[in-house]
Amino acid sequence: MPDLPDLIPLAEAQRRVLDGVHALPAVELGLAEAAGLRLLLPGHGPMLADPAGTLDYYLSHRAERLDQVRSALAAGARSPAEIVAMIYTDVDPAVWPAAEWSVRAQLDYLNGL
Repeated sequence: MPDLPDLIPLAEAQRRVLDGVHALPAVELGLAEAAGLRLLLPGHGPMLADPAGTLDYYLSHRAERLDQVRSALAAGARSPAEIVAMIYTDVDPAVWPAAEWSVRAQLDYLNGL
């Protein structure tokens, strides 16, 4: 179990606990809760007093996106750009290039890398 302080920035918690898309099984085991985090400090916005709930939301959202990537692949999408155009319809196209990086990580995860 990593030694996590009570107060850490949200981005650091994501890096340590989520480690991108590759650590989903670890998060499913409840490491965030087991680490005893009491507060997350995001890079902007208010402090988050429910670390486990916040990280559970991120986990749920990431699992939903993975399902969407699987569906896009099944529908014939072959590139990250094609996948983004199919599944990020609720996101401003100006941020689609950043979404492509996320899709690349999701594809790596799905391919077992």
